[in-house]
Amino acid sequence: MKPSGHGGRLWSWTGVGRVLAATSALALAGLAASPLLLASVGAHPLRVPLHTLPSDLGLPFETVTFESRDGLRLGGWLVPCGRPKAVLLLCHGHPANRCETLWLADLMHRRGFACFMFDFRAMGVSEGAMSSVGALETADVLGAIDFVTGRPELRALPVVAYGMSMGGAVCLRVAAGDTRIRGVATHGSYATLAEAVECRARSWLGPAGPLVARVAMQMGGRWASADLRHAGPLGTVGRLAPRPVLLVHGALDPSVPPSEARRLQAAARGTCDVVLLPHSTHAWVAPTDRAKAVGSLITFFERAAAVGSRHPAQ
Repeated sequence: MKPSGHGGRLWSWTGVGRVLAATSALALAGLAASPLLLASVGAHPLRVPLHTLPSDLGLPFETVTFESRDGLRLGGWLVPCGRPKAVLLLCHGHPANRCETLWLADLMHRRGFACFMFDFRAMGVSEGAMSSVGALETADVLGAIDFVTGRPELRALPVVAYGMSMGGAVCLRVAAGDTRIRGVATHGSYATLAEAVECRARSWLGPAGPLVARVAMQMGGRWASADLRHAGPLGTVGRLAPRPVLLVHGALDPSVPPSEARRLQAAARGTCDVVLLPHSTHAWVAPTDRAKAVGSLITFFERAAAVGSRHPAQ
């Protein structure tokens, strides 16, 4: 016997209710798992292979290993230069490796800079099972500076730093307490890690993003045994004065909004310039913005190197 129309409608609504209940349960489970996923992506980045060598660009280079300040073995490339005017320290973003900054080594080597790039902990070929997305990576940059200033042929040269995203934030933090760095340029640096994580979580989860971000930060901090709330350079960038700072930022950056660059500039006490790239995003420079980005960086590095050679670090 066929069910009556009324019975069929009753069955339909019951089925819909079950589907909605199951969907809601899955959504809640996904939301509950989101902090774990977000923290895991940050703490355990997939290792990206070294896909390009300096020699592929016609650059001389030396493959080196050195120690971070907390004892991890890190891998790097030193690109030497005949009679260099300065050392350019190049720091990649998260999750990437030293290949991300190779284009800039090619550009500045031709202008008389020795260049040093390396893999942060837990990335590339460097030791480490966990990234703290900027909190503990200061030890890596300090180890890199120790390495280049310990080389006899580089010891008397000013050191200028460039960092992409996390690398830029770490360079700013290190330079605040280490005058061996005579100037810092960044691309897409965040002001505070908490704001960057919240922005990313909001883009994934909408209004639930801030809550998920706070839980993820707490989880990541416990894993890394570090206070991730203080992983950004906002509170220390003012200590770089009078050394120059350049913040390059994509105006369409969905991960770290351009307002982060303005916050850093306001905290830098007048020694910081911001260059907004109107058509670019976080890690991508639009073809129409490349001349502006490259020109700004070249001008900055030349100026910082000249100032650094006149006023060596104490």
